[in-house]
Amino acid sequence: MMDIAKEAIQEFTSNLPEKANVGLRVYGHEGKSTGADKSQSCQSTELVYDIQPLKQSEFDSILHQFEPTGWTPIALSLDEAMKDFEKFPGEENTNLVYVVSDGIETCDGDPVAAAKALSESNIQPIINVIGFNVDMDGQRHLREVAEAGGGIYTNAGNEEQLHAAFNQAEELMKQWEEWLSGEMKEATDQRIDLLTDVWALEGVWMNVNAIETNTFQAVHYELYVLGHITKAATDYFYVKATDKDQLYDSFRFDLVDMFKERVEEAYQKTIEELEETFTENITNE
Repeated sequence: MMDIAKEAIQEFTSNLPEKANVGLRVYGHEGKSTGADKSQSCQSTELVYDIQPLKQSEFDSILHQFEPTGWTPIALSLDEAMKDFEKFPGEENTNLVYVVSDGIETCDGDPVAAAKALSESNIQPIINVIGFNVDMDGQRHLREVAEAGGGIYTNAGNEEQLHAAFNQAEELMKQWEEWLSGEMKEATDQRIDLLTDVWALEGVWMNVNAIETNTFQAVHYELYVLGHITKAATDYFYVKATDKDQLYDSFRFDLVDMFKERVEEAYQKTIEELEETFTENITNE
């Protein structure tokens, strides 16, 4: 049954978004389920994969090293999980804890109290519990743990149900991915609309400048043809018209560049904020 659980965890993590943080804490993996080894086993809980962006092959290698050999210190594991999440406060992250167990607490701890304390801490995680092939009393006990942690209990009596339990988290991650994709598209569309407005303004500016320059040159040329000004005056006005045209063009270049820069800066800031929000909301253990 542990092999089925490992496969489900492996499949679950492989379908998470690329930027999701994942951690793995094991418990009851030392000692034997005998009275002589109880003290050692009940103190055995270990963060074997630090919360970080997933490296699938490394994670899988670590996951498959462990077997359920000892007792079940669920409460201690939840207490230690609070330390695991120290860098991920709930105000900035959506933290999820999945407890997978094939039975109740057997180390005299109080996992309900531990789940409540963890849920009410600044980490504010949702604690979901998956009972794998657990009897009725065990299901009731684990359901209380999930309720204290603000999560849900799922009784996974077989492989299909276990996969379904993990799929609930996958669906949450997919919703965040869809949100990010939609928000990024909206930001990109807005960027294109603003740049289009800038280009339209540039076109109007160029057209008005060209009309003004052409009109000015036509007037002083006509004055020359009618004999009202000299050739030297015509040449002078021509130079001044050209200077004006170049000056207005320089204004146009500076103004357009300024608008484009502001649009791009606003766009990059929006993208960074979206990615930050997305990353903060897919932290998991």
